[in-house]
Amino acid sequence: MRQVFLVCFCLCVANTTGAQTPAQAQVAKAIQAGFDAMNRGDANAFTNVYDRSAIIVDDTPPYVWSAPNALKGWQASDAKWVKENRVSSVNCSLRKTVRNEVVGDRAYFIGNGSCTVVMKGVRNLQDGTWTFVMVKRPQGWRAAMVAFAGTTLAPR
Repeated sequence: MRQVFLVCFCLCVANTTGAQTPAQAQVAKAIQAGFDAMNRGDANAFTNVYDRSAIIVDDTPPYVWSAPNALKGWQASDAKWVKENRVSSVNCSLRKTVRNEVVGDRAYFIGNGSCTVVMKGVRNLQDGTWTFVMVKRPQGWRAAMVAFAGTTLAPR
């Protein structure tokens, strides 16, 4: 049993401190493309990051959206929240990759970062963690599950 645990542990921590494999770099690039698209307000590019089977968990009601229309449902809920809170800008970024594990056509990615949100003219900051489950499709890596867990927005 101890050997099984050791093998599992080694597989889980492999490449967490070393150079990324080409597949890990592709996963990170796809996720960064989603952040870049969101930050510049490019809905088409943002949509291309998500798989048709996506599940999204976020910190705005109703908190979870599932396939087949998860992305559209999340975007509608987000647009409502933006309007209700008079949000004039949002900029989210990853600061640190915590885990980027690729096994075949699946990947598990965790990253820490923050969002700066200007609401009602006040700059707010929210630190958080994003978890992605990615699937490799013919057109590239796509998000099958995205979950965000963050602090409460606070003026900064």
